[in-house]
Amino acid sequence: MKYILSIALLLSVAKADPYYAKAEPLEEFTITSSVSGLITYVNRASEGSVLSAQLLQVDDALERKELAMVQKKIALLKQSLALKHQLEKNYKEIVKRKRENYENIKDLNTKSKVEKDRTFFDLMGSENQLIPLSEAIVN
Repeated sequence: MKYILSIALLLSVAKADPYYAKAEPLEEFTITSSVSGLITYVNRASEGSVLSAQLLQVDDALERKELAMVQKKIALLKQSLALKHQLEKNYKEIVKRKRENYENIKDLNTKSKVEKDRTFFDLMGSENQLIPLSEAIVN
């Protein structure tokens, strides 16, 4: 009986075909990023679990340099704007004084028309210099 059972078991093992099964996950997730770059860190320990920490990190050295340059540019633009405001203040004072001077001499009979026109054109030139400066401040 032992021999028959042994032979039957040996024949069944020899005749057995392999069975292949495909394992499918219950849920599948795709992680995408809006930026491209080299992945510098991956937390393999947190894979397959609820995330409580950072999963991966993308190399952001280039963005950090760009941020530093933009911050420096903002600081320089603020300084430039402050100087333009001071320049605008000075031009407004010049225009104010030239307008007072013109208002004082425009009705005088002792001043020639040429001198009155020269004072008026000087006033208009100063006002015309103030306009682009004000426009630059707005921009």
